[in-house]
Amino acid sequence: MVLMDLYIEFGTGLFQGQEEIGQRHFQDNTPVKNLLQNVSLLFVNRDPIFHKIRPLLPSVIPIGGSLVRIPVKPLEKSIRRYLDGSHQGFIYFSLGSNVKSKDIPSSTLNTILETFRELPYRILWKVGMPFFVDQPFNVQQMVSLGFALSVDYKTMSKETFKQAILEVINNDKYRNRIRELANLVEDQPMTGLERAVWWTEYVIRHKGAAHLKSPALDMPWYQYYFLDVISVLLFTLIGALYFMVKVIKATLRALWRNVVRSKGKKN
Repeated sequence: MVLMDLYIEFGTGLFQGQEEIGQRHFQDNTPVKNLLQNVSLLFVNRDPIFHKIRPLLPSVIPIGGSLVRIPVKPLEKSIRRYLDGSHQGFIYFSLGSNVKSKDIPSSTLNTILETFRELPYRILWKVGMPFFVDQPFNVQQMVSLGFALSVDYKTMSKETFKQAILEVINNDKYRNRIRELANLVEDQPMTGLERAVWWTEYVIRHKGAAHLKSPALDMPWYQYYFLDVISVLLFTLIGALYFMVKVIKATLRALWRNVVRSKGKKN
């Protein structure tokens, strides 16, 4: 955790980017590192259905999953006409917000295009193609939940890509699984947005909700990272090793003296 915190602070420039945003929107821009010591709530984009279970502080509020329920807007006429013209269904292919098609190696892009040309569809349920950062973890999580397949863009061929697409289209287990998970996400007392609003108003009503904050905020840094405990254990281990070495040396000396005496008596 110490190395991770140092990496986030100095290696990623995360705080600098956040402070630049704060300067644009707030006149009294407090440094982010100072704000970390006085956080009333932390909203996280996670959901126990899709993410691993972990213990969270009362001030950490998950708002992932069903963030907001809004009516589905009708498609534009041109797009709807194009999709309705396919009798076999359509494939929705997206690289997300971080990867652009122009950045994909030409060999990989050609493989994708050649595969699409051979398919009679204009619906792809979900085939994940992780590129970097958190994408491999996210796709692996989708695979473990049973509603996706993963393909490696570095080693992907037209045959393996086509096989993955046909598998998720023709195998009903992927469709049934995502419907099951969708029902779990929808079966909640409020949306993520409503939860965020409620907790924000709660903090305002209780003037910062200091009773929800972790006692770790007031700990010295060496206690927070257990350096005092590690130091005691380390010194104890070093002392035990030192004592063992002394005992072994003393034992060897005693044995050697006995050997020397026994040889002297024989002579």
